[in-house]
Amino acid sequence: MVPVLETGATVSEARLAAVMIHGRGRTPEEMANLGEALAIDGVRYYCPEAPAGSWYPRRFLEPLEDNQPDLGRALSAIDALIDRVGMVGFPVERLVICGFSQGACLAVQTLMLRPAPYAAGVFFTGGLIGPPGTTWRSPKRIPGVPVLLTGSENDDWVPAWRVRETAAVLSGFGAMVDTVIYEDRAHVVSDDEIRRASHMLRSCLERLGPIDR
Repeated sequence: MVPVLETGATVSEARLAAVMIHGRGRTPEEMANLGEALAIDGVRYYCPEAPAGSWYPRRFLEPLEDNQPDLGRALSAIDALIDRVGMVGFPVERLVICGFSQGACLAVQTLMLRPAPYAAGVFFTGGLIGPPGTTWRSPKRIPGVPVLLTGSENDDWVPAWRVRETAAVLSGFGAMVDTVIYEDRAHVVSDDEIRRASHMLRSCLERLGPIDR
C-alpha cells in the first residue's frame, strides 16, 4: 500500500470521495491543493504518493513491457486504494477517479481495466497507456460514467492525438466524455479545467443526494 494523504470533508460528513493521482515528479500535496481549489463541500480527497515520485519509468506511449513491473504495481496500488475507500463507506457510485498527467494516464487506465459505475472520471492532460496502434479492451462496458478529459495542442508530454483517441475509446465503451483540448495551454491544470471539474463534481453530488451510512 502506498502512502495516502487524506483531505477535504471528514468521512462522516462526505457524500463523495475522490482518488487524486499526481503526475511524474509531483506530489500528493499538489493534488490536495487541487481538491481545495475545486471549492466543493462534501468531498473527501484521497491523494496517493508514487514511489520516488513516479508511477512508472518511461513515457506512457512506450510499449507496456517497458514500463513494467512498475506500471502493474501502480495499477494494483490504485485498485487497493479504491477497495479501501469502499470499505470506509464510499461505494464506486460515490467515487471519482481523478489524475493529472502521468496520474491521469494511470487513472484512465484504471477506468478501462476496472470498469464500474463510478460517479465520474476527471483526467487532466492524460490518455490511455500504450504505443501507437494499441487496441484497448475492457472486461465490460462503462455506460453512463461522466468523464472530463483534457489536453493541449502544444503539450510535449501528452499529445493531443492520444487525448482524442482516448475519448473515442471511452465513448465506445459507453462513457459520457466531455473532451476539452486547448490551443496553447502549458502543462498545468488551468482555471477553466478547475471550473469544469468543479461543475461536474457538483452535478454528481446533486444526482447522488445524501449518503446512507
